[in-house]
Amino acid sequence: MNNRVEEFLRKNEVFNTLSDEDLETLIPLCEEKSFEKDEILIHEGETSSSLFFVKEGKVSILKKDLKTDEEHLIQEFGSNMVVGEMALIGETHRSATIKAVEKVGAIVLSVDKLCKNKYRDLLTNLKVNLSKIISERTRGANRVIVDSLKDQLEEQKLRAELGNVIIFIVSLVFIYIFSFQILSVLKVKVFTTALISIPGLIVSGIGTILLFKRSSFPLSSFGFNLDNGLVKTALQALMISIPVLALGVGIKWALIRFVPAFHDLTLIHFGLLGGPVVKELGLFKVIMIGISYTLFVPVQEIIFRGGMQSSLEMFLLSKKKRLIAIVISNLPFCMFHLHISIGMSVMAFLLGTLWGYMRSIQGNLIGAMISHFLVGFLGFFLLKIKEVLPF
Repeated sequence: MNNRVEEFLRKNEVFNTLSDEDLETLIPLCEEKSFEKDEILIHEGETSSSLFFVKEGKVSILKKDLKTDEEHLIQEFGSNMVVGEMALIGETHRSATIKAVEKVGAIVLSVDKLCKNKYRDLLTNLKVNLSKIISERTRGANRVIVDSLKDQLEEQKLRAELGNVIIFIVSLVFIYIFSFQILSVLKVKVFTTALISIPGLIVSGIGTILLFKRSSFPLSSFGFNLDNGLVKTALQALMISIPVLALGVGIKWALIRFVPAFHDLTLIHFGLLGGPVVKELGLFKVIMIGISYTLFVPVQEIIFRGGMQSSLEMFLLSKKKRLIAIVISNLPFCMFHLHISIGMSVMAFLLGTLWGYMRSIQGNLIGAMISHFLVGFLGFFLLKIKEVLPF
């Protein structure tokens, strides 16, 4: 064992200025020990006077928060590092806990034995060498603290800005839904709410984009980019939308075919833009409905997928933050459809989950907008899926 200890001491920077005679003096005062993973080498607050030289493995330095009694990681050290060095300086009460991150082999030097034998010159040399290490370690710790403070400031800035985005969007949703309910009450006097809702949609969309621009985050963070490529994004949207529409057609066909209550329904209303619809609603109303929906889709995607979902994904720290962001941003989105029916609201939530997933994996809003427009327009106006909803 003495040979292994001597070999380690000669290679360690703490002992590189010592003479052979000094090393021979130290060897009997050292002990070779091993520690299993998560085993404690030093407990914070305990009285001890041993130095630990890590031969192999890794240890962590943990400091306890006196208010919460929770331990925080300060640093980690690997092989050839010394821990517990303050015992040599004269501090007997340990200022931190040292724990093995993995299996650790260490050389333990008893400072008490060294002091009792009054090796004054040897002690002085060791203190000088250790002071250099402590100085460098302090500089390293200061860098860690400064970096940590910078990260905390950036995190606070992020939370403040994204919090403002979410507050704005939630307020916008409340105002819009409340206003829409008032318009619903007045619909007898106003032939269509499109004339009033279109300006509201435009203002909402512009206000949301201006809020994005005022933040320190680029617009690409909120989905305004083409990193995935326009053609690729559009094709992905079509590949996802077509099966969804086919499923809707299949469900309605099965209900018409096998459920008597739906026998009189038409599967697909091909005359959506033809004479009967125009005669029933009037050309102007049909045009206004088309314009309203064309504006409605991108504004919804900007508010819910671009603003709320993107902000939550950046704001949350959970490993499941993508799923949480999609679900939470879909709640007000489905509320936007409550004025139609509860069934439409539920369907909007399911489809919104799909569009939220598209926004997340594609990195932009284009695919979700395309799919939203196709599925929503064709499903609502051409397929009239509302006819078969139970509530």
